[in-house]
Amino acid sequence: QRADDLLAPALGEKLSRVMFPAPAFSNDERAANAERLKATEFAQPALGAAGVAAHQLLAAFGVHPAMTGGHSFGELVALATEYFAPKGLWWMEKVFWKNSLAAYRWKKRAKNQPSLA
Repeated sequence: QRADDLLAPALGEKLSRVMFPAPAFSNDERAANAERLKATEFAQPALGAAGVAAHQLLAAFGVHPAMTGGHSFGELVALATEYFAPKGLWWMEKVFWKNSLAAYRWKKRAKNQPSLA
């Protein structure tokens, strides 16, 4: 819910509707839903939301990691859950969700720039 509330203005819709779309009744609809979720602007926040949710669920049962790590965008998820989450959701919102969108925007701009190679 927090990701929906914070990201909907930038994404133009709720992230949860992309992660969990309405049932598809054809292969074309299923393929379109899958491709949409693979788009960077949805994929990265979706991975972040899933990682944060898993962390919060495990923490609710008293399971806490000795250390965290990740690859690529997962590094930001690990940082957010281990460092910022204990400081409260405000820090998580300020740093994690805004940086997930900033990473997407940076990549989008970089695609439009000429390459030096």
